[in-house]
Amino acid sequence: MQHRHCLISVLWACHIQGFHGIRHEENVNLTRGTCKTYVAPADYKVLDHDWRKGDPNLGGIEQMERLTDPNWHGKSTSGADVLFYSYGPAWTGTARPQVAAYKYNSETGEIDFWYARRECFEMCASSDEKCCRGADGFLSENNWPSWLSAPLAIKGTFGENSEISTKFGKLVLKKLMDPERWRVGTALKDGRLCFLDHVYACAKSLWGVDYVAKGKLESGVPCDIP
Repeated sequence: MQHRHCLISVLWACHIQGFHGIRHEENVNLTRGTCKTYVAPADYKVLDHDWRKGDPNLGGIEQMERLTDPNWHGKSTSGADVLFYSYGPAWTGTARPQVAAYKYNSETGEIDFWYARRECFEMCASSDEKCCRGADGFLSENNWPSWLSAPLAIKGTFGENSEISTKFGKLVLKKLMDPERWRVGTALKDGRLCFLDHVYACAKSLWGVDYVAKGKLESGVPCDIP
């Protein structure tokens, strides 16, 4: 298992309140370090969070692994288009349970970014800007990021085989078949492509955020993003 802590300026914008988590207002570095543990999305324990009671959020949501399942289809979002998502203890402290998720929009060529939540899982469509209204007890009507999350966005337009600069290195956009799905990947030493699936952000310190980037081969076999 490869643990990463990538040193680049203006990398990860923070979206939770308090020192213990990623906050919108600041940019932190992802620098090389060591996550002592890695917990897969399906095994990540998430509290039954109730913001009214002040319950802490553990930086994840139930069944988040569905996000990249090509067989999952929502009204406006499909797992065949979701490129990757991020969760983990470094996100602890958000007002509501949520994970940062990214999907490829083949109509615009852009990579859409939203916060998937337990009560409002898929990205709100542009024609349904109030799709989250009343879903989680908050005043927000959708799960689109605010301007405070702008540094987290991946900007530009892309097509198949485009090289995309991400916080985890340069990845190539590919359209895979059987089942049909969009993914971003990087070459392993043996020439095979490892496609990014999720990013486990294990800890935040004054030096940055430690993370583990996990992927899958085209066959579905797990692999580590080098």
